[in-house]
Amino acid sequence: MAISVQVIPGWNELTEREKEVVWQLAEGKSTAEIASQLFISTKTVGNHKTNISSKLNVSGGPGSLIRFIFKNKVDILSTKQQL
Repeated sequence: MAISVQVIPGWNELTEREKEVVWQLAEGKSTAEIASQLFISTKTVGNHKTNISSKLNVSGGPGSLIRFIFKNKVDILSTKQQL
């Protein structure tokens, strides 16, 4: 079942794995923690973060994605609870 998050343009363009990365970032986890939890390399997490930024139209460097996620944290985490 696809969950639509209308308040976050581009959300439905994310893959399930990218959403997992976003949810973990919203929970305050580091790149290394995410890599360990998802059994992927830190490079792969970085690639996911780049793709997420592109799909959500977030620009401005590495900190911009984190700021965007924390600004939209309630909406982002609510999608996880609906699964």
